[in-house]
Amino acid sequence: MIKLVVSDVDGTLLKKGEERLSEAALQVVRRLSERGVLFAAASGRSYSELRRLFGAAGDQMAFICSDGALTMYRGKVLEELSMDGEKARRLYVAAMKHSAYSVLISCRVTGYFTARSLAFEQKVRADLRGHAAAMGCVNEIAQPILKFALYGEAGIPEGDSVGQKALALGFRQAYADEKWREYVAPGVHKGAALGALRQRFGFSKDECMAFGDNINDLEMMEQVGFDYAMSQGKEALKAVCRYQTGDVVKTLDGLFGLGL
Repeated sequence: MIKLVVSDVDGTLLKKGEERLSEAALQVVRRLSERGVLFAAASGRSYSELRRLFGAAGDQMAFICSDGALTMYRGKVLEELSMDGEKARRLYVAAMKHSAYSVLISCRVTGYFTARSLAFEQKVRADLRGHAAAMGCVNEIAQPILKFALYGEAGIPEGDSVGQKALALGFRQAYADEKWREYVAPGVHKGAALGALRQRFGFSKDECMAFGDNINDLEMMEQVGFDYAMSQGKEALKAVCRYQTGDVVKTLDGLFGLGL
């Protein structure tokens, strides 16, 4: 019997181009909860972003945030794995030597940013709403740092010196694409957070199901008995998952008979 359903958000619950969850997706959370099944969102997004995205349905959920650095359940912190603050500050100094790079530093509630483009600032403020704060100096941050994100409007080349600095400082690269590089503390990823969540509630692998689309979901799939890759997802993820789906909501509706 499945007791825990975990889903990535962007590219999984939210299809490309979507900014809001459908009412059917929110109904899935509610109806699973009514049946005693815990739903968890696992994302690179911050807790503030995820809580806003799920609205009232979030009261019944768990959240694996910032690529596994923070796990929340019903408003309480279950686990928080922060970066070394001094090393994160050194990485910020290195990033600021590049005039084209913007930085977003995620803490439990607030996202602190230094923007080198108007587009970046607008995106951060739109995503974080009232939880975004512009900073002129990294020493302004008194909270534990959960994730360090580097953004280059014109792209970030492979082997970039800031990325090399991050790895030399011992940080783990949690996500990368043409414009973004995101770093967390060593050993932090969605899979480790899910493993801790499973242990906390006493769920076996065979009682857990997960959905994802990208390579930052790979470790998460090792923690569940029922692993689903999105059909439009990365080939590396599809290669290790036993199942595929094009729609999480329809799959869960069919498996659990939710009557959506």
